[in-house]
Parts: sequence; C-alpha cells; structure tokens
Amino acid sequence: MIAVKANEKLKYPVPGKEGEYFTSRLDVDNANIYDMMDFKLALEDLYDIVKEAIDHETKLRDNSVQ
Repeated sequence: MIAVKANEKLKYPVPGKEGEYFTSRLDVDNANIYDMMDFKLALEDLYDIVKEAIDHETKLRDNSVQ
C-alpha cells in the first residue's frame, strides 16, 4: 500500500461516495512475483496487505470520529 498524493486523489474516487477519495492504493508498480509453488507465501503476503489496509482505514475512521 502507498499513500495517494494530494495532486493524484481525483484519480481514486470512492465508489458511491461523491466527493470522497481513497487515501491509499495498492502499489502495483512494485508488485511481488511468486513462483507457482509459493502459493502459501503469496497468500500470507496478501493477508498482510489486507490487514494493513484495514488497520489504516480503521485508524483514519477512529481519528475522524474524535
């Protein structure tokens, strides 16, 4: 995951939420490439990315509520 720069935010609107934009995105330019036999490692890395994204969004949501 990488942060979306302020000058790029219009490229990443949140679907169904007019005027809202994502603050982070997947860094596909630096994607990992796995051997076909490394499915378990790829899945573990995916879970780490998803957990990091959820934690980040939760932190943002919690900070906006306060």
